[in-house]
Amino acid sequence: MRFKLILITTFAFMFFASCSPQDKVLDVLEIDLANDWNELSKATVLEKRLSTTSEYLFSYSTKNVDKFKIGEFKLLTEKSINNSSFKIPTENQVSFIFNDTTRSELIEIEAEIGFLENDHVILDVINKKYGQGELLSKIGSINELKGRQNYLWKNLKNDQSLIISTFLAGNTYSAEENSSIKNYKCSIYLIDNAAEIMYPNGQKETVLERVLEKASE
Repeated sequence: MRFKLILITTFAFMFFASCSPQDKVLDVLEIDLANDWNELSKATVLEKRLSTTSEYLFSYSTKNVDKFKIGEFKLLTEKSINNSSFKIPTENQVSFIFNDTTRSELIEIEAEIGFLENDHVILDVINKKYGQGELLSKIGSINELKGRQNYLWKNLKNDQSLIISTFLAGNTYSAEENSSIKNYKCSIYLIDNAAEIMYPNGQKETVLERVLEKASE
């Protein structure tokens, strides 16, 4: 009986250890910016980088993205080439944005996802979850001429909004098929609606306004 008890105790320890927060796959779309940072900070090693939203915000990023997903779409740190055992870095990245260096208040998450087979794979996942978003890159706009498809989902739960931008990043050559394959990239911005950018001259602008301005050009 004692031997069985030891086995059961050992198995339980191994099970809970394998299900630790550090191993959990986190859905970016489900993150509550106001309340989830403490848990996220324990599970993620970050490097300070420039924010693509504004030079007056503070961005901390990771390219080790295997612990993140977008809805049902799993993010990958490495990708197999032509279904072979050879892998290359995806350079996918998840960034956490703050308005000061204390990192006490998470106001935005940016995700960069590459090596997409088409321009609607992420869009389909988000449409399935939230319904059709508002098209920002209207016909004749600069973004539309650049081939960028930009969409907005405003006022989601937790007083957050979501913007995505998908575009053709280039072509990847396939030696096996002797042809090139289009490579699409998607940028995702999950934003606290009330978060502000504080400019040195005293001007204030919400983060959402700033990203919307870029996405609507």
